Amino acid sequence: MKIINVSLFLMASTLWAQVGINIENPREILHVDVFGNTPQNNETQNQTSDDFIIETTTGNIGVGTLNPKVKFDLRNETGNSALGIGNSDYSATTAGKGAIRYDGNYLQYSNGQAWTNLV
Repeated sequence: MKIINVSLFLMASTLWAQVGINIENPREILHVDVFGNTPQNNETQNQTSDDFIIETTTGNIGVGTLNPKVKFDLRNETGNSALGIGNSDYSATTAGKGAIRYDGNYLQYSNGQAWTNLV
């Protein structure tokens, strides 16, 4: 009995896929448009204020902006951005360095060993 080796040569190519939720043409690798109101072009800040996006080349996350400049960007052109921070019963060690909380009186950050009030 003869054994026949069959080799398949596959052409390599790059495949780009984008996921859009409630949007027909997503802008980046992941684009969520809560109200489904962001057009293909010439969008307004009001239309993008409900969008969540992960930028393809940097991995930056934008909430309310289609052009995040830092890893987690909540800023928008209207200046009407807010970040709500709640209380935590975690110790500073458990929360880890860089964690932020509001203790009911002060905004605090963890240096990994203690909670420190932000002035």
